[in-house]
Amino acid sequence: MNNIETTDTKIECDTVGCGFEHPCSIDPVEWINRPCPNCGENLLTQENYDGINKIMEQIDYINMLNLDLENIPAGGYRQKLKVDPTGVVTFKEFPHD
Repeated sequence: MNNIETTDTKIECDTVGCGFEHPCSIDPVEWINRPCPNCGENLLTQENYDGINKIMEQIDYINMLNLDLENIPAGGYRQKLKVDPTGVVTFKEFPHD
């Protein structure tokens, strides 16, 4: 079992009021510098893509360590990670189902 699992990966437009989102693969390279179908703004810059890849590499490394996380609740934690157009990463914790 992995310590960190990624689910529900999607691309979202950061333009206020646009609301475009689309499910995508774990490697969203096809979205780099692609215009949003709703508003025309860039959906994913190369800089943000590179940042996402660094985060994914860190997740892979943590999973490789196979840590014994005995104090984590049985259901674990759910978090949403978002990278804004400037490359700032934010996390939001969600209650478990």
